[in-house]
Formats: sequence, structure tokens, C-alpha cells
Amino acid sequence: MQSLSYFSVVDGATLIPGSVNVTTNPTHGSVTIDPATGNITYTAAAGFAGTDSVGFTVADSDGLTSLPAYVSEIVTLPVALPATATTETGVAKTIAVLTGASSAAAPIDPTTVAVPTAPGHGTVSISPTTGAITYTSAAGFTGTDTFTYTVKDTNGIASVPATVSVVVDQPQAPDVTVSTPENTAVVIPITIQIPPSDSIVTTLVSITGGPSHGTATLNPATNAITYTPAAGFTGTDTLTYSAVDGSGAVSNTATVVITVLGPTNGTHDVVNPIAARTDAGTPVAVDVLSVDSSPVGLAPGTVTVQTAPANGTTAVNPTTGAITYTPAAGFTGTDSFTYSVDDNNNTSAGTATVTILVTAPRVIDTTGVTGPGQSVVIPVLTGDNNVDNAILPGSVTIVDPPAHGTTTVDPATGDVTYTADATFAGVDSFTYTATDTNHVVSNPARVTIISDQPGASDEFGTTDSGFPISIDVTANASDPAGSAAIVPSSVTILSGPSNGTATIAPDGTITYKSVFGFNGTDTMTYTIADNTGAVSNVGTITIVVNRPTATPDSATTPQNTPVVIDVAANDSDPDGNQFLVPTSITVTTEAAHGTVSVSGAGVVTYTPTAGFVGTDTFAYTIADAHGAISNPAVDTVTVTPAAAPVAANVAAAQASGTTPVTINLLSGVTQPAGASPLDPTTLTIVTQPADGTVTVDTTTGVATYTANGTFSGTDTFTYTVANKAGAVSNPATVTVPVLSLNQVHVQVAAASTGGGPQVNIYNLDGSVRASLFAYDPSFTGGVRVATGDLSGTGIPDIVTGPGTGGGPNVKVFNGTTGAVLASFFAFEPTFTGGVSVAVGDVTGAGYPDIIVGAGPGGGPAVKVFDGKTFAPIASFFAFDPSFRGGVSVAVGDLNGSGVDQIVVGAGPGGGPVVNIFNGAGQGQGSFFAFDPSFRGGVNVAVGDPNGSGVDQIVVGAGAGGGPQVDIVDGQTLAIQKSFFAYDASFTGGVQVATGFVNANAQPAILVGPGSGATLPVLAFDPSTLSQIATLNDPFGDFQGGVYVGGS
Repeated sequence: MQSLSYFSVVDGATLIPGSVNVTTNPTHGSVTIDPATGNITYTAAAGFAGTDSVGFTVADSDGLTSLPAYVSEIVTLPVALPATATTETGVAKTIAVLTGASSAAAPIDPTTVAVPTAPGHGTVSISPTTGAITYTSAAGFTGTDTFTYTVKDTNGIASVPATVSVVVDQPQAPDVTVSTPENTAVVIPITIQIPPSDSIVTTLVSITGGPSHGTATLNPATNAITYTPAAGFTGTDTLTYSAVDGSGAVSNTATVVITVLGPTNGTHDVVNPIAARTDAGTPVAVDVLSVDSSPVGLAPGTVTVQTAPANGTTAVNPTTGAITYTPAAGFTGTDSFTYSVDDNNNTSAGTATVTILVTAPRVIDTTGVTGPGQSVVIPVLTGDNNVDNAILPGSVTIVDPPAHGTTTVDPATGDVTYTADATFAGVDSFTYTATDTNHVVSNPARVTIISDQPGASDEFGTTDSGFPISIDVTANASDPAGSAAIVPSSVTILSGPSNGTATIAPDGTITYKSVFGFNGTDTMTYTIADNTGAVSNVGTITIVVNRPTATPDSATTPQNTPVVIDVAANDSDPDGNQFLVPTSITVTTEAAHGTVSVSGAGVVTYTPTAGFVGTDTFAYTIADAHGAISNPAVDTVTVTPAAAPVAANVAAAQASGTTPVTINLLSGVTQPAGASPLDPTTLTIVTQPADGTVTVDTTTGVATYTANGTFSGTDTFTYTVANKAGAVSNPATVTVPVLSLNQVHVQVAAASTGGGPQVNIYNLDGSVRASLFAYDPSFTGGVRVATGDLSGTGIPDIVTGPGTGGGPNVKVFNGTTGAVLASFFAFEPTFTGGVSVAVGDVTGAGYPDIIVGAGPGGGPAVKVFDGKTFAPIASFFAFDPSFRGGVSVAVGDLNGSGVDQIVVGAGPGGGPVVNIFNGAGQGQGSFFAFDPSFRGGVNVAVGDPNGSGVDQIVVGAGAGGGPQVDIVDGQTLAIQKSFFAYDASFTGGVQVATGFVNANAQPAILVGPGSGATLPVLAFDPSTLSQIATLNDPFGDFQGGVYVGGS
């Protein structure tokens, strides 16, 4: 291909042939470049057929390199044509099948002929040098045999298989009947019918069998057989013979019947066989007597047909004895009949056979070549023949029409015009017959048509805006008949171009010139024809009109900061970057989140909108000195935020009931290096808690969470915080485990002396939540009860001490499941005076301890047991060691120090003294709860029933006094309030505790009756001293008293 024809130059530069460079190699072949001319030679890969392409560039004398041009190469299949031949059975026939074979891409390679489909009735061999195929039929076969062949071109591309038809026939030896007198030899002439396919008419007759009653000799010069009967023999004798013609074909075996006449048959009369030929449908007169003889002469009027012909009729001329044979309509082939004749003595001279060969006109197969939608005239009668009569041109008849086209017959010449369908390309065929002047129809012959078309290739070129480029479309066009068949002046533009003009030169060159200023890709389509009038496929010409290339840029800038971008720095122009015009930069799409300004130096300045953070884009174009405008390039600007703080998730302490929990939100926030300080005022609750409320101290960053009281489980809320630069953190989650009021406030009651060891646990509404037996159900000494969170779950556990009559076995029960958490002896196991119990943190260790006091009968001992190990950690006497009235114990923070004190009350027999100790047993204060002369004992409890933040002491009179309850200030030890829990006449004593009742967890003083009456457990408002709740009667009609405890 002439590669330089695809390029043009501007500014007076010249193309350099030696600079041609292949940028895209073909997929199915290889290329070489002539450095002197720049021409590119394409060689297809072996076996490839189809479309391949190659891309290449060239440089000019200014040192500028073009954009790649792309040229398509169409590699077509070679064309193998059908062939016909005739031969005789057993005779080899060499067929030059490559006559007419062609290839547009490369020469035919004779050494590649192959036979993919073998003949059915013979064998073939292929000449390794010429590609001719020699066919030899099977012995004795006659008829039509076929096989197919293919051939490749020198590129290794194989053709479509083509069919070879071979008509096989043989010489015909006729049966003969003769007669001869006794003891008289007779000469028998033999006439062999030679097939029309044999151009060598000589034959060689051979006697193959007999005779039985005489001898037979052959004259090789005339092929006549002389038969001599045996002496004295009369009757019928036979012999057989066959013949070989000049081509070596062997005929059928024929029989000669000889009648040897006795004296009654006449003397020396001879009747000989005779043969004749005629055209189908044409009568023939046979002078049968011309080969007969008699010494006395033959009588023509006695000639009689003895055996009629099978395929015709006979008529005898009574004057001459000639027999006229007329073949049956349409019959061709060999027919025969016998006749007899008398001599002039009225004696039969004998019987002989007349053989007739009836022939028909013969037409032969032929071929034609055309293109899609094109016509070809085929002189089908050329080479057709008849022996005697001419074929009538007007008799040509299409028997089987073509599948992909139409035919018309010229009645004057018999020529057939075939027109292929408009889009058909391939092999088509039809059959025809012809009639001779006797109106005999020939054999059918097949005409094979190859419909192919020229190939128009797709072409590519590059040019500058407004500058012409010439493309020689004929250079890559192909045609089955070879490139010489292409007609350059037939080039026709079908469509386009859209952005320029195109002109066609007589040599087929198309010159394109774009509209000045246009840049981009323009296309047009064209066709080309060959010298048969066949029009090619539609080829596309693509022209790239050069323009500058604008390349996208990217930049990053901090929030609120302009950035300068040198957009022209990476732009280019195919004619050289010096042709770029920086002042032509135009913003075609504005930025969405900022502004873009253009300077004359090829740079732009992007200014983000105040506060914007994220990615923004804008588009621009640039032009060159020729006025060509580039593609729009999209520039991306990333505006980064100030460094933002990182907030971490926070796990808060457990919230109990409605008690607030504080969370330092800022403790989980980290700052990137160099970030501005956190701004607590920006703390924002993004998602509120579902089951509580949260408030934020924006000065300290501390959040306060308060549950709604009824919820238990896990509550969450999310928050963000910003730094002083305004960068907001991620949302972080605060998780708060929550216990409901009902879970954290537990009231308990147990029977006093005389009752079983049943302990009832109450809900806030006074209903029984659960019951358990602290000891063996048979134990009736009563149970002392207290509550405290010894398991660390936030839910109070139950602590029990036995009343009188049992060992000092203290037990701890899980406040949720009722399972035993601990069990130990507070004193010597033999001690049976009972144990009073209390729970509180008297060591400041951060968890509650168990405090026990000895009951009546023992010394006034008080012990402290560690709340985790349950080991004793302190022991002291609450009163004079000689006192045996027992000790009631309570625990509370009376001074607001965060560490609980131990409060003890004297049992029956002593004055109503209440002493206060720290956890080590050191005295902290003392007072008389009632009149010093009262000896019924004092029951004590500690709590903050009035919500002051400091615990108070609650005392109740023991048995023998009225049901008086006093509230004592925990610091001044002065009585603040006093009331009767039951009717003033009740003197059984009052057990006391502090706790919470009702759904809102209202603070209350709990009282249980001493012995002597069946009274309920009551709750009183510590402020108004009014009764606010009654706990379900836990023990029915039991009058032994009830111990109470609360949380």
C-alpha cells in the first residue's frame, strides 16, 4: 500500500518516507516497510481469510509526527470452479480442474489440490505439480459419477469445495444372427458402436466363447469373424465376443447365433446381420439384402420381420426388401430385430439380426462468473453437439431454475443470461436441455455460477482543519478476478461527508477537505465496481481532522483558599504545541461550588465558595493557531476541610432508676495533629435516648443522663463536637446500661420469732415479687432481713440472719434469681440467740459489707464481714460486754463522707440507747431514743427518707412500749419527727426500715408490727408522716411480728 497517500502536510513541510512507523500491527498477518518509498507490504497469515487492519504514522521535515492512519486489508477466498468430463468405463480421464480457478489475494497453488469427497464409483489421483485430477471408473460402471475438490492460494487460504461430474460410458457390441449352408464357411462382419466420448474410433474384437460345432477365426484388420461349421453339422451354433476401443474401454459381451442349413434350407444361401444408426425420432431405411446372397437370387418381396424391435416399429419395402426402422418417441440407445428372406426357389435363405443405435443430442456442463445483482451471458450451446442434426437455439429450456437469481434465454442464439440476486454472493446453479431439429431433447446439463463482488476496504486518513487529503481507494480494493478488473472511474460516494467536501478523480482517488475550523471525525461511504459491472460492498472512509487536545487537570486546596491551575501545561496540538493559543482558553462549564477566572498566560484561578468542602469540577477548551478548538477537558478541584476531631464511642456507668448518670463526652474525643482546640459549646446531641433524657453542660462537656424509671436495658444517644475551626467530628454513640426503679428498690419482710423462715420480696406497688425460705421450713425462730448490692449487678441482694433458736447462719441470696450467693456463721455455731443484719460500705472500699449484731443471750457483739470475700474484717462490743439483751444494727452515711457508719440499738433489758460507730468499731455518738427508763429495746434503721442527701436514723420502740417511731437527725442526733405507726394501744413494738414505694419510687419509712397482733406492713411519708402504702399481708394471721428491710 502507498502509505504516504494517506497523509497531507501544511506549512510547506514534506513527508519523510523513511519515517513510516507501524503503530498497530495486523492481527492476522505481518507487514514490511520499504524505507525508500514508505510503502507497506501486507502478508496475511497462513489460512486467514477476512478483514485485517494496520495502523501507521509518518513524520514530516519539521519533525512532527502524524496521528496514526488505519488501513483495512480484505483477504478473500480463492474460487474453485465446477468441472465436467466424459470417459469410458475403466479408462483413466485426466481433468484440468484448475482451469478458471482464481484468487484475488494470492496466486493459486496447484500443489494444494485436495479431494474432500471421493467419487462413488471410481478412484482419483492428483498431480502434485499441476493439480490435475485423474479419474478412473470402477470396472463395468457406466453412468454419472461425482467428487469434490478444493485448492488453496499461496497464502494457504482454501477455496469452497467445487463439484466435478464425470459421465462414464462404454463401447456397444451388438448381438448377431447369421445362417450358412451345410459345410460352408460364413464371414460375419462386426460393427462396434463407439461412445461419443471416445475420439479414437478404432476397435479390437476378441472371441470370448464358442463355437461348439465349428471353428471361428478373427480378421484383425476388419474385425470380421469367419465361422466354419463342422463337416456334416446342421443346426444352431453360437459364439460370444467383445471389443476394446481405441481408449481401452471394454464393451459388453455379445452373442452370435449361426444357423447351419441342411439340404432343405437351400444350397449356399447366406443371410448376414447388419447394423445401422439414426437420431432419436428419425426413421432409417436398412438395405438388409445388401449383405445377403444366394446362388439362385433372393426374393425382396419375401423379406419378413421375425422378431419386432422393442423400442420402435418396422416397415418392409416389398420392391427392394429394405426395412425402415422408426424409433419410439423419446427413445435413445440400442434396439434390434430379426428378419428372414427366401431365395428365388422359394426356399428360406435364413434369419439375421438388424441392430440399430439411436442417438440423442448431447449438451455439456459449463460455468459463469458474475457479481451480486449483476448479469452474465452464458453461451450454453458452445461445445454441445448432435451427430447428424443441429441443435435448435430456440429450444434451450431451463429445467431447474437457480436458487439465488433469475435466467432468460435468447431464442436466437440459445444464450442464457443469469442475473444474481442483489445481495447474493456464493455459488448458484441451474440446469437446461436443448432439442435438435428432430425435436429430440438432450440430456440435462448444469450451469454453475460464481457470484462474487469487488471488495471496497475501509480507509482512514488524518488532516488539519481546512487542508485537503487524497485517498486512493483503488489501492486496497480487491476483486475475485484480480485487481486489474477494478474500474477506478466507477468509484461512487454514497453518503457524507458531513463537515467538508469530497471530489473523485478519474483514477479513483477521493480528495477530502474539511470546513475550516472543524475538528473531529468526519466520514463518508463509497462503492467501486469491476469490469463485469459488479458493485462492491459499501466501504467507509474515516477522516480525523486534527484539533488540539485538552487534558484534564486536578488540584487540591484547603477550605476557603483559591488555587491557581496551569491548565495549558499538559495540553497538546498535533502540529506542535507552539501552535496552541493560551489566550483562547474558554470555560465551557462553570464550577458548581466556586468561581473560575482565566488569565492570558494559560492559567485559571479557582476560588471555592465560602465554607464549601468536597469535590468541584469545571470544563474548558483551548484553540490552536488554525482556529481548531480542542475537546472540553474537565478539571477536578478537591477542597479539603480543616482537620476534624474524632469522637469515640463511650460506655457510661449504670443508671439505676431515675438516679442521674454523668458522662464526660470530651474524654473520648481525640484531635489530629495541628488541629484547633475543641469547642465544648458545640457539643450536640444528634440522636436523643429512647428511654431517658440527656442534658449537656457545654462548659465542661459533661452530659447527664436520667432514665425514665420504668425502663431496664441499654439506652443510647449520639453526639458530635466541633473544634474552634468549625470542623465537626463524626457522630459517636454513648451506651448507658439502665436498671428500672422496680429493680433497684427492693422491700423485704420476714416473720419474727414463732414464724417460719419465709422471706417476701416486694415490688414498689406493694405486690409480692418473689418469696424464698431462708432456712429449713421447720425453723420457727424468725428471720432478720436486710438488702444491698453485694453481687455488683446494681440490683439489691437479700441478706438474712436467723432469729432465736437457730445457729448464727447468715445467708446472701441473689436479688434477681434467689440463688444463694454466700452462707457463713456470724458467731460460734452453738450460739442460738439470733442475728440481726445490715448492709453498707463501712470501710470505704467502694462496695458494701455485711454487719451483724448478736441477739439476746449473747454479749452485745457486732461484726463486720467483707462484702466480696465474706471474711470477718472487724469486731467490737456495741454496749457493755455484760449486756445480754441483744443488738439491732443498721448502716448509713450520717455525715455525708461517702463512708457508712454503724448504728446499733440496745435490745430488751437495757435502756433505749442508740450508739454510732465507724467501720473499725470506734464510737461516733450516742443518744437515748426514748425515755431512759424504757427497757423494751430499740429497733434501728438508717436512710435518707426526706431526700436531704444525708442519712437520718429511724428508731422504733421494742415490745412493751407504744408503736412510736422517731426520725433522728444523723448529725445532730436530735429527734426531728415522731409518730405512732399503729394504734397507740398496741404495745408489741415496731420494726423499722427505710425504702421506696409506689410506681414513682416515693421515699418511705417502712414499719412492721412486733408480736401480739396481726397487723400489716405499712409505709409512711417521711415528710407528712401520712400512710402512703400497705404491703400485702405476708403471713396471714401470724401474730409473732414482722421484720422489714428496704433499699
